[in-house]
Amino acid sequence: MTLVVIVSAIDRVARECGVMSLLMGLPDAVLVRHELTPDEEGEGGTVRRTVSDDSGLVEDDTAHLEHACLSCTAREDIVPTLRRLAEVGTWQTIVLALPLAAAPEPLVWQISEAVEHSFLPVRIASVLSVVDEQTVAQDAFGDDLLAERGLGLGGRDHRSVAEALMEQVDYSDLVCTLDPPRGGQIAALRHLVPEERYAEVLSAINPMRLLHMKHDMRGAKRRLDPVRTPPRHVPEIEGFWSREFVSERPFHPGRLMNDLELLGVGPVRIRGCFHLPTRPATVCVLTAAGSQVALGSGGQWAQRRPSTRLVVQGHGEEALGRVQRAFDDLLMTDFEMRELDRWRDIDDQLDDWFGPEAREVG
Repeated sequence: MTLVVIVSAIDRVARECGVMSLLMGLPDAVLVRHELTPDEEGEGGTVRRTVSDDSGLVEDDTAHLEHACLSCTAREDIVPTLRRLAEVGTWQTIVLALPLAAAPEPLVWQISEAVEHSFLPVRIASVLSVVDEQTVAQDAFGDDLLAERGLGLGGRDHRSVAEALMEQVDYSDLVCTLDPPRGGQIAALRHLVPEERYAEVLSAINPMRLLHMKHDMRGAKRRLDPVRTPPRHVPEIEGFWSREFVSERPFHPGRLMNDLELLGVGPVRIRGCFHLPTRPATVCVLTAAGSQVALGSGGQWAQRRPSTRLVVQGHGEEALGRVQRAFDDLLMTDFEMRELDRWRDIDDQLDDWFGPEAREVG
């Protein structure tokens, strides 16, 4: 069985240092890189695949994709390449470098599906995220867009840098930096990454540690789940803070759109869930990073008691106060709670986010 170590980053230098360290430190390792280049117009693009080992470059191929996205790249090139390299039997370990800013979770899912249904002879040992210790605070809490840094995965990739970093860091088994962080960068990392998943500097990691791990896909997905995301119990450091906002009350549908900007703008990142009186059966989920807020449906409450819970990290007293005010304002008041039943037949104008069928379930 060939073992796979996946490396993600939003910084090219960080990624290259990470993968080269593993290539040199792991026995009989081969490095696979994929670079996506979207077309200037349309959804297509090209993917360049390079394969290297300690002897040098083994392959360098470029192919055109109808859709320059990670999902298509995984299906059309990454998974077939993993199968081919594993079946050759020359290498014991594959170091897979994701395209910059790519989220590991959908790729891991596709690989796992191929392992289960297509007899792909590999096992994902671990997922590593390498971050830039000099810019992690700005990357995590700033509002730059990936497109502004030339990192977007296609013309329709409107994600912020903070969102991309959150997808990588929260999913990975281990997170490391190239050099020791200092000052506010240390504080940001302590609030972003639990101690048990923070490996500190790359040079201190024994590559064999990554090889001997067994990636827990369910545990990683749980960290990304707005309903089950764990709270961060870290004291305030250098102005960085972590809070958990909890209530049994629903959000007011009419105030939701007005207060979203107050809730998610500025140096904060949020994962959480809430309920609405107009959709009593629906788990409403919310994520925010890089001053962008996303809403959606997280399924049904079923036997669970509906609740409202937001896990938030941020920087500065102003941001903390703004989130607290927005959260308090969104909660329904005592007077509004007395008339909950009347909301069930009201069109809350939120079908674009939660779907029309979700409202009718209740």
